[in-house]
Amino acid sequence: KPFCPEEFYCRIMQNNEKLQYIEETEHAANTDYLTSLYNRRHFLGKARKVQLELGEQNDTYILVILCIENFKTVNDKHGHKVGDEVLIELSNLLKEHFASDILARFGGAEFGLLLYGDEVDEIENRICKFQNLVSGQVVNYKNSNVNFTLSIGGTLLDAENTLQALLRKADIALHEAAAKGENELVIN
Repeated sequence: KPFCPEEFYCRIMQNNEKLQYIEETEHAANTDYLTSLYNRRHFLGKARKVQLELGEQNDTYILVILCIENFKTVNDKHGHKVGDEVLIELSNLLKEHFASDILARFGGAEFGLLLYGDEVDEIENRICKFQNLVSGQVVNYKNSNVNFTLSIGGTLLDAENTLQALLRKADIALHEAAAKGENELVIN
């Protein structure tokens, strides 16, 4: 059927715009608006894929949940804008130090990481170095200087447990770390 070149180019442009819109929608659905890290739902999907492939390799993965300690106090004392700056600063540090790992903001002041390494001790050392780095950070916003620390809990990723069970184990480890005091790490 004969066609008009103008109509043909118009349809191509419409299809390109639809594809771009789909990409933008997927990005918005999979990332946290404030930190631009993955959101919890997307993180869990990626973690499931890694967990399914565990039997094929001898890789070591640790599922980690970290939380900014006393974050409510930061918001109450300095305001939510300063709290947002703390979240952004932490997410930037996470991206910088764990660029090859899977990172997400779970919500509020809670973040999830799926860390890869050859040995558990190696991964644990990376986490400790990061935790010490964060404790020395100062977020400057207008007239406010805010220091913050992290409680971190984690568990070894395995194929025997469901991902929800592993998340519960990591969450329990996080609560144990928080109960110990500031800037603590517990890996099950």
